[in-house]
Amino acid sequence: MKSHILWLYALLALVSVALIVVGALYIENKGEVAVGVNSAVTEPVRQLFQQIDTDNDGAVSEREFAQHLNRQAKQNQARQQILKTLQAQFRDRDANRDGYINPAEYAELLVVKQLAAKAPPLSASDANSDGKLNFREYVAFREKLATATGP
Repeated sequence: MKSHILWLYALLALVSVALIVVGALYIENKGEVAVGVNSAVTEPVRQLFQQIDTDNDGAVSEREFAQHLNRQAKQNQARQQILKTLQAQFRDRDANRDGYINPAEYAELLVVKQLAAKAPPLSASDANSDGKLNFREYVAFREKLATATGP
């Protein structure tokens, strides 16, 4: 029993030393990303940090973090509202209520009618090539049109 306790203390001491070394390295590097970490990961993290650090002092304050969370919440609310609008449009356009926009329903979309000959064919947005648009494909179709035609 005593030998098990001694081993446990030895293990805890070893872990403590490791944590002290890691902490010292962290302080020495001033929190910079350790060498050897994939730059494909560190670049997005760096960009996010710069986005949050609005006063560019190299630190994220509670205020900056709270503001970032608030901006994210507002963006998420806006996305949710857009999705609700698109869901309502999709339901309205799905005349036969099968959960898809078929070629006849696609031809009746207001945006397709407005674009006339310039409207992309249904097949351009039919990602799974089943001859109709599900809701995700409809959202992608509307996003393409929004970016192509502007706000």
